[in-house]
Amino acid sequence: MKHVATAVDIAQIIKLPPGSIVTSVDFSGGQLNVTYLEQDVKDSPVISALRKLGLKEIEAELNRAIAKHGSLKSTHEAYAVLLEEVRELEREVFNQDKNIIGMRREATHVAAIAWRMLIDVL
Repeated sequence: MKHVATAVDIAQIIKLPPGSIVTSVDFSGGQLNVTYLEQDVKDSPVISALRKLGLKEIEAELNRAIAKHGSLKSTHEAYAVLLEEVRELEREVFNQDKNIIGMRREATHVAAIAWRMLIDVL
């Protein structure tokens, strides 16, 4: 029986640093060559707090959208709503005023709709 090792198996076998991402594996000439990216798994308190804040914003927007519009009914509807939100984000990004608050709001809407798509129709 042939066993195909996954990137996770390989990472555990060769003891990669925590948070590493295996990008390629090559076994040639009897030698295992693994390429990986190291990820810093220890965030600073500021980055950690900002990450949590972003997730809370997305969750609040998700709950608001569900309460206002109900569940998405199909992948086509979800895609149309997501595309509308992406276009709104695009307008904010390319706006001459560079309104960070508007960009953040629209990015939050995009994330919430993507999340709704996962929950409701996928």
